[in-house]
Amino acid sequence: MSGATLLAACSAGQLLKITRRHAVVTAAAVFVAAIVVASVASAQTGVAAIGTRLTANQQHIVPGNAVAGGIVINLPQRMLFFRDAALSIEAPIAVGRRTWQTPTGAFTIVEKRIDPVWHVPASIMRESERLGHELPPVVPPGTNNPLGKYWLGTSLTGIGIHGTNTPSSLSRAVTHGCIRAGADDIRGLFEAVTIGTPGNLIYEPILLAAVGGDVYLEVNVDVYRRVNTRPLDVVMELAAQAGATSRIDWDAASAVIAAHEGLARVITRRTR
Repeated sequence: MSGATLLAACSAGQLLKITRRHAVVTAAAVFVAAIVVASVASAQTGVAAIGTRLTANQQHIVPGNAVAGGIVINLPQRMLFFRDAALSIEAPIAVGRRTWQTPTGAFTIVEKRIDPVWHVPASIMRESERLGHELPPVVPPGTNNPLGKYWLGTSLTGIGIHGTNTPSSLSRAVTHGCIRAGADDIRGLFEAVTIGTPGNLIYEPILLAAVGGDVYLEVNVDVYRRVNTRPLDVVMELAAQAGATSRIDWDAASAVIAAHEGLARVITRRTR
């Protein structure tokens, strides 16, 4: 769905949901993945008129350690990547909140379940009680089950990749540690992987890629506040590793760092 065009029939505040339903995938290292409003009928109300054209034209960088047949999840990027000979998935996900962080490290898929039953962990029960909410100890399959239709258990204790009944949570750090994916993405991943499929949870807020004649930089929010190095120093190191230092417009790179909008932007130095 590269360069997709949609017709708007909603307010600007609803566009986030459209974005997450229409992630766009290509096989290149840089891919299109979100929604940009091409025009808005009223700047005062923020309401897009019915028929307003919306163009999908935003990009992410696939982490360099993504390998065929394996899952890579980059936590600050809030993206999941999987590729094999028949399928390519680049999915927006929800990850653990700052106070309930998703761990990093290698894992394997150890369990696959359709229509999973959610046995609510004691820690989540206690949190719910503190917040004045009452949760049943067991939630059966259905629309009220936060695990959605598919569950992939990992070798990391308590961590799974699953669907969600709250798609508005995707691209955010809001879970109790597990990975939530949209309905189409988790179904595709569930069908593609087997018990023993390897994966890796990584933490790389800053990514750089040289693709064709251009250099791209993506700077995501350091959601868990783990990076102590200056972002510019990280970019300089990545550029040196890619052999791209002399090709970079460093003013453009600094602007991307300052924006830290989580999108891949061209920072190629243009000769005049």
